[in-house]
Amino acid sequence: MRTNIDYVFKDKKIYIKNDEQIYELSGISRETFMKIWDEIKEGYLHCDEQDVVKKKIIEFLKTIHAFENVHDTASFLAMIGLKMEQQPMEKHVIGICGDADLVEQYIQSIPSQNIVNLNEKATDDYDIGLIVVRKFNRKSIKHYNEMMFHKGIPYNSITFDNVSFEITYTIPKETSCLNCKRLRETENNVYGDVFSLFNDSSHTSKEYVPEETIQLAYSFVKVHMLKEAMQMNGLSVENELIQTVYAYSLLNDGWRTHNLFKHPQCELCFPPTVNRQIFEVSL
Repeated sequence: MRTNIDYVFKDKKIYIKNDEQIYELSGISRETFMKIWDEIKEGYLHCDEQDVVKKKIIEFLKTIHAFENVHDTASFLAMIGLKMEQQPMEKHVIGICGDADLVEQYIQSIPSQNIVNLNEKATDDYDIGLIVVRKFNRKSIKHYNEMMFHKGIPYNSITFDNVSFEITYTIPKETSCLNCKRLRETENNVYGDVFSLFNDSSHTSKEYVPEETIQLAYSFVKVHMLKEAMQMNGLSVENELIQTVYAYSLLNDGWRTHNLFKHPQCELCFPPTVNRQIFEVSL
């Protein structure tokens, strides 16, 4: 029996606690209940024809999944009614690209997960994308964003910047992308035009990123990718088309979020061929 189930007695009633849910049983003596409960805990579930009370208690425990073998995320989701029937989580493939050391750290953090290193293998045979990169490497960000965008597969992005990082989720042709983000940041920075001069610089930062910061970012995005996998199985609410940026800094108190809209000058979200339209007016 699962370990998050307990009971107490009060006023001739029995209260069973399952996580933070309370169930009330009545019409059974304390002695009888404790005897039956001990048998069940020992794994003795056999019932003779006269064991009516024990049968009913076992039936009740089955309704709250007391005997489920929950050993991983997939079995946990199945227990609470969110079974991934179309494509199990363990079969979802993550396509990852970005700074080589950050990519390797992510791969090592979940060795059991199916991962394709897009730095080494050009393919679109994956389910969810992920970019992990230092914000300093502007040319790399542009390259990885274009590559992932053109594959047409939704992707998460983690950009590390000194003591902080930002996480975004892009659905190509539906939400904004990292290029939109760069354009917005350029407009809102007094030195935006100067920063733009570095967009095509091949100089690459390989500076140390605190392990604690990396693990927090990776843990957060893993939860997001789990939700995305659930959505692919029809088990969660659709993502909003207004992209949310999740930002965290060691110097701030907690997380900050803001919306990121498509930028009209983004050549990915608004290709030049789309913007050029000819209207004929007949009088």
